[in-house]
Amino acid sequence: MALALSLSSCRSTVPYEADTTTNELKFLAIGCGPYSSSEQVWLEECVTLASHRGQGEFLVHLGDLISGGEPAPPAYYAGIAGALGRAAMPTFVVTGDNEWNDQTEPDLAWQVWTRFFMHYHRHWDRAGSLKKMYPKSDGVQHQAGRPENFAFVRKGVLVVGVNLTGGRVHDAAEWDQRLLDNEGWVRQNYQRYSDQVRAAVILAQAAPKSPFTESFRTASKAFGKPVLYLHADGHTWNVDRPWPEQNILKVQTDRLGIAPPLLVTVKEDGTELFRFDRQFMRGPYLALGTPRTIRVVWRTRREIDPVVRYGRSPNRLDRSTCRRDILVKTKDHANPTLALHSAADGVRQYEATISDLTPLTTYYYAVYDGNQLLAGGDRTYRFMTHPEPGAESPLRFWVVGDSGTGDQNQADVHLAMRSLTRSRHHPLDIYLHVGDMAYGSGTDDEFEWHFFKPYRRTLRNTVCWPAMGNHEGQTSSGVTGIGPYYDCYVLPTRGEAGGLASGTEAYYSFDYGNAHFIALNSHDLNRSPDAAMAQWLRADLAQTAADWIFAYWHHPPYTKGSHDSDTEAQLVEMREYIMPILEDGGVDIVFTGHSHIYERSMLIDGAYVTPTIAEGVVLDDGDGDPGGDGAYRKSNGLRPHEGTVVIVTGHGGTGLGPRVGTMPIMRRVVFPEHGSVMVDVNGDTATAIMLNAKGEQRDLFQIVKRGRVTPKRLANPFQLPGETGSP
Repeated sequence: MALALSLSSCRSTVPYEADTTTNELKFLAIGCGPYSSSEQVWLEECVTLASHRGQGEFLVHLGDLISGGEPAPPAYYAGIAGALGRAAMPTFVVTGDNEWNDQTEPDLAWQVWTRFFMHYHRHWDRAGSLKKMYPKSDGVQHQAGRPENFAFVRKGVLVVGVNLTGGRVHDAAEWDQRLLDNEGWVRQNYQRYSDQVRAAVILAQAAPKSPFTESFRTASKAFGKPVLYLHADGHTWNVDRPWPEQNILKVQTDRLGIAPPLLVTVKEDGTELFRFDRQFMRGPYLALGTPRTIRVVWRTRREIDPVVRYGRSPNRLDRSTCRRDILVKTKDHANPTLALHSAADGVRQYEATISDLTPLTTYYYAVYDGNQLLAGGDRTYRFMTHPEPGAESPLRFWVVGDSGTGDQNQADVHLAMRSLTRSRHHPLDIYLHVGDMAYGSGTDDEFEWHFFKPYRRTLRNTVCWPAMGNHEGQTSSGVTGIGPYYDCYVLPTRGEAGGLASGTEAYYSFDYGNAHFIALNSHDLNRSPDAAMAQWLRADLAQTAADWIFAYWHHPPYTKGSHDSDTEAQLVEMREYIMPILEDGGVDIVFTGHSHIYERSMLIDGAYVTPTIAEGVVLDDGDGDPGGDGAYRKSNGLRPHEGTVVIVTGHGGTGLGPRVGTMPIMRRVVFPEHGSVMVDVNGDTATAIMLNAKGEQRDLFQIVKRGRVTPKRLANPFQLPGETGSP
């Protein structure tokens, strides 16, 4: 009873009302998962959104509530039960092999599964909703001797759930008997309801197996009406009719980590009664923010009537986009500028421009298909417009690199950032990624799994301004501006965000108040001083009137982490060719990645020679900590060659490779720890910290730009010991 009370208290407050205007049956099916803590959060979000949409009359989880055969503690199952309990509609859970027969102690695992999920739908029965939906004469039935199997009739459709798992045959006799019991249960309900229904839906975790298959086919043929066999064990979408009995349609769902719940419709009539909507695919996420405009981007697997509603309160989205404000991109679009490089067939990407906004103002938004809510409408779906160019406004930005693995290290780094911003009551204003956000090759699927899914809670309310890494460069080209990387982002090419027009998304600039940001391509463009990127950089620096300049790209000009900037061409060229231009323009901080380590320099200028030396190029060899040696000092405004701090933040989630040595100009090296960088700009002071994956502050420095400062070069600056660990 305690579990039932818990579920009732956390369920969505949106009341469930069955649709009585049609005899179509609609329900939602969740594939295998969650397989990680981040996917558990995704499960909660999917269930909550499904409840708000009110599309399904019931929800079914098709098994595999945990990953692999590792035992899960009761607290984990309680969390999953709580997440599913948010549904406003009755929810059924079928058994998966991961939580039962693949376990080392299947009998004990079965007891735990039974405790949390046997007859799970009865929690809604106790709440009254199931009784309303399913009259007593058509209530949920359970098989004698195998109570996990269930059946009911709804709107002329027979729904049958069976315990048919994949994985290990833990007990051959039990396995064969269970498969026969399953077939008997299906056949019994076919016979009982044949005259009352127009179709049947069979729910299981795995594809049919002998001896179930043969008898199931025979019984389905005798049933003579359309049969949908819906399962999830294969993890990826597949639809086929594998047997001569053409009334049987077998569908394998995507697993939870790939797609949200599948919306299944059983139509009233027609040649094909079953319709599938794989629903929302990506986003929504934000792009190209300015003081008066922003982009909202999302993808679907089908054509929709796209609308973005927005307003100053999540409860009053009183403005909406027009159709002309939304670009639609597809893989096969005749216009090359609207063609997606390698998205799946049928995928549509919508890019909505919201205009006529007020600077430095928070808005809330939601994405609709006509009048049908797809996502948003709560306080997490928001954006804040930029301040006017030149305005002095507090700024917080997050910098992460080499993170796109989709694993727990990436999730921990992200969570540490979110926990810090929450505790300090100051959310991010912008987010910089210095590349390698989609290992291993920057494919469209890898962006989905390793970038959009892990960061979705940040991307829905914070614009990410990226620089391309070498891994994205395996499938995207900076020369042509084509590839999954360029499909994902909407970046300024015409100076629309405050910088100088670059004519390409490969490198660009933008303003946030009195801060100017420059993103460069260090991977596959010509880095020489006379090439297009360097010429644009000089012109962009010459025209900015900002007080602060932050530049970022992927390949570090200084590192002795998993890469060596004294021996690798891309790194050497960024130091020898690009750093002089930036320091001529008065750059304050440079952020890079690629080398899987955290390294942070002293205040330096003119460190262009190869190999890098510290003598004569360090202006302040202190630690930059206001509580230690004191902040680094520069003159107010932008003045050339007064010092730059260079940071390598290539430790955002990927493996921390061997460290090759110690770069002479570095003041702080942290290895081997995952983490990211947070920067706060308040007036004449910029404060940066390195936050590790545990949420611990592992470095802090400040730059104060006040009055006039005369730089002095140090002949014998501080040197870190030449270690290969963390000093």
